Amino acid sequence: MSYDGSVATVVVPGFSSAHQDEADLYLEAAAEIFTSERARSTCGWVVDVSANTGGDLRVMLVALSPLLDDGVVEVFRERDGSTSDVVVHANTGSWGDEVWGELPAETTKLPSRPIGIVQSGATASAGESVIIAFTGQEDVATFGSATAGFTTVNDGFELPDGAAVTLSFAVMGDREGNFYEGPLAPDREVDPADGSAQSAAREWVADHCPNS
Repeated sequence: MSYDGSVATVVVPGFSSAHQDEADLYLEAAAEIFTSERARSTCGWVVDVSANTGGDLRVMLVALSPLLDDGVVEVFRERDGSTSDVVVHANTGSWGDEVWGELPAETTKLPSRPIGIVQSGATASAGESVIIAFTGQEDVATFGSATAGFTTVNDGFELPDGAAVTLSFAVMGDREGNFYEGPLAPDREVDPADGSAQSAAREWVADHCPNS
């Protein structure tokens, strides 16, 4: 994490691992960021997913739970039209009856602050899920370029012969019931490759900070 004045920037890397201890390390790193005294006093956040090519969306959303409103943050729609909710509550994330994980108990919700999200054409799959989870939350704006457009939810299935296959079984939707099948356009198109998008996001956040 870095700071520019009172605006904090957190880079959210992709994560993919079948080992729980590695997921725990990812979450512990997030907890260390969000429990710091400076994090609690920052006036706003830049969440950079411009290099996030995806992976395990469960771990990423739990890691960012201190910045997300409590309640439904995302909706999955399956082929038959049925939907199910992704819910954040305090420092936990869940999907239906499945608890996706939790941050350490001392990691509490941060005060509501403006959030600028930086995205790019490399932002894909679970990285795009992060953007969708923040969509509809108050004082959030996106900067950069259109994402890769892999807005599906995937799962692995074991075949009778022991082989495994990964299939898409749902599309992602935001808390307001808008579903996405293709690239996510930013609110403001700015080049993320030369740092312009990051700068624009910081400036927007600073302008929208309380008492700014």
